[in-house]
Amino acid sequence: MGCSNTSSSKPTETKEQKENTTIQLKGKDIQEIRLDSSKKDSHSKSMTDNEELIKAIKTSIETGTTEEITLDKKTKDTIHANMTVTLKDDSKEEYLVWINNKNKITIAKDTEKKHVQGILINNKDSKLINNFFANKNSLD
Repeated sequence: MGCSNTSSSKPTETKEQKENTTIQLKGKDIQEIRLDSSKKDSHSKSMTDNEELIKAIKTSIETGTTEEITLDKKTKDTIHANMTVTLKDDSKEEYLVWINNKNKITIAKDTEKKHVQGILINNKDSKLINNFFANKNSLD
């Protein structure tokens, strides 16, 4: 009879896995930010390549408050928009956006994981940014 070397303990989340669930825009050259409504009855879209607005959005994300978000069905059903960030090297990053009834904006990386680090945009930034996120202009 021998002893087994296998372990049944769960692996801990590594730094690399944690970075995959957080928003990392610092130092990235953003070409365009696009929002598509996730509501079934809405076809609204917003898009900007305006460098000042992109800088304001990027800064508000970098200075926002982190919060843990559980991506269960209930939370996913309340997503306001899908945000696509196109970098200057043409790579794309996908994010989820929630806007609550007090116009507080929360952004999280779109992932299949159950828990992600979201960013709550600070109130001082949200009025400027909210105009973009709440924009109902259609690109059609």
